[in-house]
Amino acid sequence: MTVMSVLGGCSLESEVPPGPVTEADVIGRWCGLPEEVVVLNADHTFAITNASASFTGPLLEKDGYVDGYRVETEFGGVRPTSLSGTWTLRVMETADGVSLRVRRIADRKVDEGHGLGLEYDDGWQVTYSTDSASPEAERYMTRCAASAGPVAGSR
Repeated sequence: MTVMSVLGGCSLESEVPPGPVTEADVIGRWCGLPEEVVVLNADHTFAITNASASFTGPLLEKDGYVDGYRVETEFGGVRPTSLSGTWTLRVMETADGVSLRVRRIADRKVDEGHGLGLEYDDGWQVTYSTDSASPEAERYMTRCAASAGPVAGSR
């Protein structure tokens, strides 16, 4: 039996999870490529380091900002690679996810929403869209190995 999760119009087929996703399932370090790390803390804060252009692009291009305008005007032409804020687990019948309230991009204070998907495939994985116009374009992150570097990929 498989489970279909739908997030932002994207359908994912995956194994059946052992039960509903819980906060304990998502708290911790998640690693992706290239060396992206998302840390979801038990106190509902998060930090993202080494965020790729694939991760920050859809966030920075929201609200009509295009062609690097926001990077140029708000970040001095240097694409930010760190974000922080608070997170909330969303458990719904059709799609589980993590809602992020981004409070800081690099050293700039902001107040923006962003989301991560959750998929179960021999363990929970965190996913994110790399193109707001194409929800099928996504990357996924898995739990960071204790002593190894990032282990994840893109689809």
